[in-house]
Amino acid sequence: MSEELNDIDARRVCWHSRRGMLELDVILVPFAENKYLGLAEDDKRRYRDLLECEDPDLFAWFMEHQNPDDADFQRIVAVVLEPAALNNTGEYYEWALRPSLQQRRLDFAALLAGTCLLLVLLPLSWWLSLMIALAVAFLSWRFAQRMHVSVERIGCDARGWWMLVGGQRHAVSWRSGSIRRYELVRLQWGFWPWQQLIVRADSFVNDEDFRRLRRALYAQI
Repeated sequence: MSEELNDIDARRVCWHSRRGMLELDVILVPFAENKYLGLAEDDKRRYRDLLECEDPDLFAWFMEHQNPDDADFQRIVAVVLEPAALNNTGEYYEWALRPSLQQRRLDFAALLAGTCLLLVLLPLSWWLSLMIALAVAFLSWRFAQRMHVSVERIGCDARGWWMLVGGQRHAVSWRSGSIRRYELVRLQWGFWPWQQLIVRADSFVNDEDFRRLRRALYAQI
């Protein structure tokens, strides 16, 4: 009898997972057909409640444009997007990182703007102001280079998150100040400003790796 009820429940859930919007259907329908019956009862309830939400809300959550305000919805959206990373199945993920050209351009533009502002504000002769501004810019750049932590790889497994720095693997936990946005991820693991990692899509070999990282961080930051 219970198997029959489960089968009816699963068919009903599969039917309601068909939203008529391609972006949602390619995510929800396979999940309902292949994963729903294996969920814990609390997660089954969360998924059924999720299906009662409006399509625009579901689209924003599953396209990672917004996060749900409700903690239960945050949990089940994370399970749908990246079930292995959250269910401690023993699987693990890791990503090779490379310097972001876009971020370097933004850093250079900020440094240049600060140098020009300093040049304008200093009440000195133009050549002395220029020399001081260039010296400050150079020292700031050297300090940033010295303090910058070169992260070679990042990953997560059942024990948590880790980074590979200088060939050595270090366990990390993300602190307040970490953000996960559509265009960038900033991971803060310490108090000091240089104890952070900013990654963008061009930090990865392909865009899919960046999307996988954002999904794995869902409900984490």
